Amino acid sequence: MINIGITGQNGFLGQNLFNYLNNYPNKYNLVFFEKIFFMNNNSLDVWTEKCDIIFHFAAVCRGNDENFIFNTNIDLVRKLISSCERTKSRPHIIFTSSVQENKNTAYGKSKIQGRKLFIKWSENNNTIFSGLILPNVFGRYAKPNYSSVVATFSNNLFENKKSKIILNSKMKLIYIDDLIKIFLYFIENKINNHNYKVDHSDEVKVSDILVKLENCYDYLITNKKFISKNLFDNNLFDTLKSYSK
Repeated sequence: MINIGITGQNGFLGQNLFNYLNNYPNKYNLVFFEKIFFMNNNSLDVWTEKCDIIFHFAAVCRGNDENFIFNTNIDLVRKLISSCERTKSRPHIIFTSSVQENKNTAYGKSKIQGRKLFIKWSENNNTIFSGLILPNVFGRYAKPNYSSVVATFSNNLFENKKSKIILNSKMKLIYIDDLIKIFLYFIENKINNHNYKVDHSDEVKVSDILVKLENCYDYLITNKKFISKNLFDNNLFDTLKSYSK
C-alpha cells in the first residue's frame, strides 16, 4: 500500500489524479489534504508524516499582483520542506512546473525557484525528487479563464460567450489522462529526475482548437453521434462535455 498525498487536491491536476487513484483502494491510500493545513504547522506535520509520496500541485497561477504570486508559491514550497524537516519525513516529492519557466513571469520564476529548493532539500537528505515540466494540459475540471484555454473556450460555448484569440500561436498540449499515466510511472518506478520535460502529444494552433470545439459543440447540442477523426478530437469532445450545464 502506497500512501499518497496531493496538495492542491481540489484543483485541476489534483482532482483528476485523486479520482483515478481512488479507484484502486487496495493499492493506493489517499491521505486527504486541505489547503488550511498550510496555515497550521501541526496539521501539516500530521499529514506529511503519513505520506510516502507527495504530489505538490498547490500554486497560484494567475493574478494582478506579481509579487503575491511569486511569494505565495515559494512560501508553499518552503512550508512543505519545513514540515518534512520537523517530522524527519523523507517522502518522494513530485513537483509540477510548466513551460512558463522559460517566460519572465512571476509564476514561471516561482516554479524555477521552487524546483531548485526541492532539489537542494532532496540532495541534502538523499531522497527521491521528481521535477516535471509540463506542456499545456487540458481536460475535465480545468478552471476557465485560469488554467486552460480549452476550458475557457468550452465554458464560453455553453455560456454563449464569444471567445477571443489574443495570440494565434501553436500550443503544445497533453491530455490529462495521458499525464496521469506519466504520474503513475513515476510513482511505481520511484523516478529520481529533477528536470523531466513531459512530451506534448499534440501541437495545434489556438484558432484550430476553437474551431474543433465549436464543431464538437454542434454535435453535442444536436444529439448527433460524434465521430472523431483522431484521438485529440475525441479528447476535446470529452473535455467539452464536462462543461455542459
